[in-house]
Amino acid sequence: MYLIHHHLPFKPVASDRLFYDHWQYCVHFRLAEVNALRDSLDRVSIDDLLDRRQKWRERVRQRWPHNNFVRGHDAITEQVRTDLYDFAEFLSLSTEPYKMVITVDQCRIYSNSPNLLERIGRLPFVRNPQYSESKITRARNTIALKNARYQYRSYFKSLKLTATEKTQINNFLKDQEVRVSPALKEWFDNPFNRTQDYYFVDYDSELWLTMLALIRPGLIRKTVNIVAK
Repeated sequence: MYLIHHHLPFKPVASDRLFYDHWQYCVHFRLAEVNALRDSLDRVSIDDLLDRRQKWRERVRQRWPHNNFVRGHDAITEQVRTDLYDFAEFLSLSTEPYKMVITVDQCRIYSNSPNLLERIGRLPFVRNPQYSESKITRARNTIALKNARYQYRSYFKSLKLTATEKTQINNFLKDQEVRVSPALKEWFDNPFNRTQDYYFVDYDSELWLTMLALIRPGLIRKTVNIVAK
C-alpha cells in the first residue's frame, strides 16, 4: 500500500541543502548489531562478523570481567541474527535508491522515497522509527541565526594539534573581534589537543583567517554566511 508521505510524522529540518546534498527524507531507528551491515548485506559475511565479535567479547569478559564496554552490550542471540538477515534482505531487494548511515546500533536510512521509509518503519524489528525531512529554507552556504551579530562563520577541521599550536590559537583569538563557539572555548580549557569539526568562530573581517593560517595551515573546514532568521 502506498501512503502519501505527509501522513507520516516527518519532522522538518531547516537547512541550506538536502541531506548529504541529495536525499530529502530520513528514518532513524535502533537495531542491535546493525553495524554488522556496514560493509556487506551478505548473510555469510554478517555471520562471520558477528561470530568474531562474539568471540572477542567473550575473551574480554574473561580477561576483564568488569569491563564496562563489553558489559554494556547485549548477547548476540539468534533473534538478533534473524533480524539482521531480514533487514539485509529487505535492503537487497529494494529497487529504490537509499543511503545507509550506521553508528553502533543506530541506523539512518536516507531516501527520496517516503514510501520506502514507511515500509522500513513497519518492519517488525524496527522500534520507534523517527522520520525527518530536509526543508531548504535559506540560500546555500548560509546559516540562519536569531541574533546575527556577525557576517561569517568558519568551522574547524578535526585535527590533532600540538600543545603549542593550541596555546597560540587561543591567545590569538582572544585578541580578535570574533565570537568563539562555546565548545571551542571549553576545549581551550581542557587537556585535549584534537579539534572537532563542530568548533566554529563568527566574525566580520576575514583578515584574521590569513593570520590563523600562519599558526596552523588547513585548520578551517568550511565558511558560511550568517543570515538573520
